[in-house]
Amino acid sequence: MAVGSCPARRPASWWFAFLARQKPLHSPPSFKRGRRRWVLILVIRFVLSAFAGAAAPLQDQTVNPSSGGVRSADALPGAGYLDDAGLERRLQELVVKFPDACTLTSIGKSRGGRELYCLRLGRGADVDARPALAIVAGLDADFPVSTETAARVAERLLNPPADASGNKLVDTYTVYVLPRMNPDGWAAASAMPRREHRGTLRPVDDDRDGAADEDGPDDVNCDGVITLMRVVDPEATHLPDPAEPRLLKEADRAKGEKPIYKIYAEGVDDDLDGEYNEDGPGAVDLNRNFMHAYPEHEAGAGPHPISEPESKALIDFFLTHPRIAMTVIYGRHDNVVKTPESGKNDATGRVPLALHRDDAGHYEEIGKRYRDLTGTKEVPKEDADGAFFAWCYAQLGMPTFACRVWTRPESSTGGDAKKPDDVEKKEPAKGEPEDGATTPESGGVAQTPPSETSGETARTPEPAVAASQSASRAQEQTPTPDAPKTPDAEKPPKEKVDPADKEAAAWLTYSDSLGERGGFIPWTPYEHPTLGRIEIGGFVPLFQTTPPVAELDGIADRQAAFVLELGTRLPKPAVSPLKVTPLSDRVFEIETAIVNDGYFPTALAMGRQNRRVRPIVVTLELPLERILAGERVARVWSVPGSGGREKLRWIVTGEAGETVAITFTSERYVFDQAQATLPAVSDRAP
Repeated sequence: MAVGSCPARRPASWWFAFLARQKPLHSPPSFKRGRRRWVLILVIRFVLSAFAGAAAPLQDQTVNPSSGGVRSADALPGAGYLDDAGLERRLQELVVKFPDACTLTSIGKSRGGRELYCLRLGRGADVDARPALAIVAGLDADFPVSTETAARVAERLLNPPADASGNKLVDTYTVYVLPRMNPDGWAAASAMPRREHRGTLRPVDDDRDGAADEDGPDDVNCDGVITLMRVVDPEATHLPDPAEPRLLKEADRAKGEKPIYKIYAEGVDDDLDGEYNEDGPGAVDLNRNFMHAYPEHEAGAGPHPISEPESKALIDFFLTHPRIAMTVIYGRHDNVVKTPESGKNDATGRVPLALHRDDAGHYEEIGKRYRDLTGTKEVPKEDADGAFFAWCYAQLGMPTFACRVWTRPESSTGGDAKKPDDVEKKEPAKGEPEDGATTPESGGVAQTPPSETSGETARTPEPAVAASQSASRAQEQTPTPDAPKTPDAEKPPKEKVDPADKEAAAWLTYSDSLGERGGFIPWTPYEHPTLGRIEIGGFVPLFQTTPPVAELDGIADRQAAFVLELGTRLPKPAVSPLKVTPLSDRVFEIETAIVNDGYFPTALAMGRQNRRVRPIVVTLELPLERILAGERVARVWSVPGSGGREKLRWIVTGEAGETVAITFTSERYVFDQAQATLPAVSDRAP
C-alpha cells in the first residue's frame, strides 16, 4: 500500500486480514461491536464493488477540492513552488541569459537519483582562482522557501539594482549557489496527500520488525492532508490547552492535570502489529547528519555521520573548493537574528559549543545588519547538533550565516480573531459534574457537529476536560476568606492563562486571520476502524514554513541585499610595497606587511584554533645561508580585518642591484609575487 493512501479505498481483502489479526486496544465489548460493524461494511462493499469495480488508492483518484472539505494541491502550502523540472528550467534560463557569468553543474545525485545542482556565478577569466561565497539551500525538505529564495537571489546577484551596495560581487568574487540539496525530500513533502516530511528517503526500520517503512501515516478521512488524530484513551498524555482549546498540551500531573487524549499521526495500523504509524517513510535529517556535535543514536541522525549521498556530496564540494571564504545557508536554523552564545566549551574544554568568544563581536555586528535589512526580529530556536551550518563554522572555521528567511507574519485579525492572550477559560455548563468532566466540545475544542460527518449518534468520550480546568473553575466559584459572603460579592478577577506553546498559539491566531486560507483544520469527529470514535485535525503540513508565492520576491529582495552586504565584508588581504634599507655594504633589511582592508579577518578565531584555515605562506626566495634574521618560510595564520596588519622583516646579505623576490601562497587568496632591488649604501637614508 502506498504511503499516505486513503484507507477507505483499500481492497476488502486487506481489511479482512486486518480485522483477523487485530488485537483489541480498548475494552473487548467495544472492539467486538466495532469488528461486527466493519465486517458488515465490508460485505456491503463487496456487493458494490461488483458493479463499481475495485477501488484505487487516493493518489490515483481525481480529488474534487470543493467536496467535503477536501483540499487540492493548488490550495495547499507549497502550491506554485518549483519542482525538480521547474528548478532545472529556471537555472538553465539564467545560463542562457548570462552566459558570461553563469555555469550550471551537478555535484552529485541524491539517494533517489535526482541531481544536486550547483550554479556558479562569476565574471572574468579567474573565476576558479579567487575567493568565493557559497549559498546552500534545500537541506530541509519542509522549508521549500529556502530553494525559492536561493534561485531568486542568484537572479538578483547577476542583475543587481544600480544602487546596490557591492553590486560588483560577481565581478570580484565567485558565488556558488546550491539551491536544493534534498530533492528527494521535497518530492515526498510536496506529494499528495500532503504530509510533514523533512529528511531524505533512506529506508529505516523504526520498529525493528524486519521490514522498513511499512507503517506510515495515511489520509484516513481522505481530505488531501495528513494531520493528527486524538482519541480518548486510558493511556492518554495530552489535554486541551486551557488558553487555546484547539491546541493540545502535555498534562503536568504534578499540577493535578489529568490527560484526556492519546495523539497519533493520522493513519491506520498498516502492518497489523497493534501500533499506529510507528514506521513511516524512513528519513535522515540532513541537518543532523554532519560531524559537529553529531547526535549519535538519535532519531533522524542517520546510522553514522555523512551517511547520506546528499551530505557526502556537500562535504566533498566544500573540501575540494577551499577558496570558499564565507557561507550563507537558508533553512530552519538561524544564527543572525539571535547571536549564538559564546564562551562555553564542551566537556573537553577545547571545543566551543556555539561560538568562539573572539568571534562573537563579528557575529553580533552581522546580525544587527541582517535585522536592519530584513526586518526580522524573532525566530524560533532549533537544535544545531549535527547541522551543516554548525559544521561549516566549527570544522572549516569560516564565517557561516544560517538564515531562516521566513517566519510567522504579524497577524492582522481586524478584531475578529482572538489572540492567545485574549482567550478566557470557559465557564462550566449548568449541571456539570463537580470534577469538571464534560464532552470535548464543552472543553472548548472546535469541531464539526457529529451529525455532519456521521450518520450515527455521537458518543461522548469520557473524560473530556482536564482536572486543572476543574481546579481553576472551582477557585473562581469559591470566595476568598476575606470576601463578604453575600450575593452581591464581587468575583476576583480571572487569572490570565498563557498558552503552553505560545508560538503555536500565535500561528493559530495568524491562521484565523486568513479566514478560508488558514492553515488549521478544526478537530472533526471520525469513526476509525479500530480506534473507534476519534477526532482528526491540526495544522496543515508546511503551513508554518511555506509563505504564499506572492511573498517570495520580497523575501529574495531582502536576502539578496544581505548577500551583497556580505560581499563588501569579505577579507581583502594585500601586500604592502617592500621597503629595503641597506645596513652596510652587503647587508640589507627588508620589510613588508600583509594588510587586510576587509571587515572579516582572513581566519576567524575558530579557524585559528582548529588550524583548518591554512595560513598564508610567505617565502623569501634566497638561500638559507644568506638570511641573517627572520624566517625563510613564514606562516601567517590570520590577519585581522578593518585595516589589520601582519608585519614581516628580514635581514639578508647580497649585492647592490640584486633583485630579491618574496612569494605569498594561500589556498584561499590570490597574491602577486613581490620583488625589490637591493640598493647601494649611498641610497641609505640619513
